[in-house]
Amino acid sequence: MKTVYDFEYPGFFVKGGMQFFITPKTGKYRVTATAPGGLAAKKGAGRGASVSAIFKLEEEDELRIIVGQKGSISQDRKFFGGSGGTFVVKFASWVHEALVVAGGGGSAGSDSSAANPDVTDANLKRGGKDASKTGASFGKGGAEGQGGLRGNRAMGTNTPGGGAGMMGNGQPSGDSRWGAPEPAISFTNNGEGNEAPGVGGTFFDASGEEIDGGFGGGGSGARWAAGGAGGYSGGGGGPDEGVSGGGGSYINDEGESPKSEVTNEGLGSVIIELLS
Repeated sequence: MKTVYDFEYPGFFVKGGMQFFITPKTGKYRVTATAPGGLAAKKGAGRGASVSAIFKLEEEDELRIIVGQKGSISQDRKFFGGSGGTFVVKFASWVHEALVVAGGGGSAGSDSSAANPDVTDANLKRGGKDASKTGASFGKGGAEGQGGLRGNRAMGTNTPGGGAGMMGNGQPSGDSRWGAPEPAISFTNNGEGNEAPGVGGTFFDASGEEIDGGFGGGGSGARWAAGGAGGYSGGGGGPDEGVSGGGGSYINDEGESPKSEVTNEGLGSVIIELLS
C-alpha cells in the first residue's frame, strides 16, 4: 500500500509560498513535479513539463517545494506574465540538492502572436529556451541553472523579464517609467519579501497595474511581450507580439525509473508517494 502526499496551490495568486515536507520514515518515494502551462489570449501558450523519479530518502529528510503558478493577466486580458517552474529540492547542511524540477510553459505576447511550441513548450533538458526573437543580450534562455534574459530588446520600454532558474535570477524588465521592475527570483536565493525564493518578476504598466510573473520564477510581462518561464534554467523573455521561452527541467541522476513529458496546459502540482 502506498501513501500519497499532494502539494498544490488554489486559484489565488501566490507571491511567496515555499512548502516543506519532512519524510515520515525511511523508504522509497516517487516524486512527481508538474509545472503550469503558459498563457495566451487566443493561441501560442506553451505546455509545462511533468518529471518524476523514485528516490531513497531517510526518515526526517527535509524537502523544500515550490509549485509553479501561471503568471498574472492584465485587466484587458491581453498581456501576460511568465509561468513559474515547479521544484522539489532536498535540503541538508545548508546545501540544496534538486531532486526534480519541471519547467513552465512559455506565453504569448498578444492576441496576434502565432503559436510556436518549439519555443514555448518546456524543455526536458536543463536549459531554458530562447524566445521567438533574440539578440546578443536579449531573449535568450538561461543555461545550467541560470535565469533567462529580458525580452524584446537589450533595454528600453516594454521589455518583459526573463524567467528565473534554480541558481540564478531572471533578468528584470529594463522599463522603469512607472515603477522599478523586479526580477524573477531563483530557488536558492536567500531573501525575503520580493526577494524570497521563487517570487515572480514585477513590471508596472502606465495605469499602475502590475504584470507579474508566476510563483516559481516566472518573468514579468509587459505590453505586447510576455515574460519567460521559470524552471531549472529560465526561459527568455519574448518580443513584441511574439512568444517567450519555456523553462528547463531536471531529474537527479540518483532517481530510479525516471519519467518526463511535456503535456500540461493547466496548473502546477507536486505529488510524493511513499512506495515502501
